[in-house]
Amino acid sequence: MMRQIQRPRPKYFKPRGSSTVGMVYEVEVSRPDGGRITRHGDPCYTGDKAEAAVRDALSARHRAAEATLDLAAHERRAKADDPLETAIERLRELLQAVKPNQRTAFWAYVIVRLNRPASSPR
Repeated sequence: MMRQIQRPRPKYFKPRGSSTVGMVYEVEVSRPDGGRITRHGDPCYTGDKAEAAVRDALSARHRAAEATLDLAAHERRAKADDPLETAIERLRELLQAVKPNQRTAFWAYVIVRLNRPASSPR
C-alpha cells in the first residue's frame, strides 16, 4: 500500500476503467527530486477491502467530489451560454490591451456607450 504524501492540494488522475471506492489498489508512482508526481501503469486491485468505517468515509468523500465536479461543469456550461458573461469576458480581454494609466478612460467609454441609445452610432 502506498504511503500518503502531505501536499497543499490533492492530486487527481484521470480515471481509467472502473475502480471501486473502499477497495485496496496498489499504484506505482514516482516523484523525482521532489518534483511532479507521475503514475506508472494502472492501479492494480489487491483483493483487499479497507475497514468499513474507512470505506464509508471514502465513499462519502467520493460522492461529494463527484457532486462538486458536476456542479462546476454545470456552472461552466451555463456561463458559456450566457450572452452577458460572454460580453463581460470580451471586455476583460480588451482591458488587457489597455495600458494601466488608461483604464479609467476605457471604463468611462464603455459606460457612456452602454448608456447611449442603441440606434445612435456615436
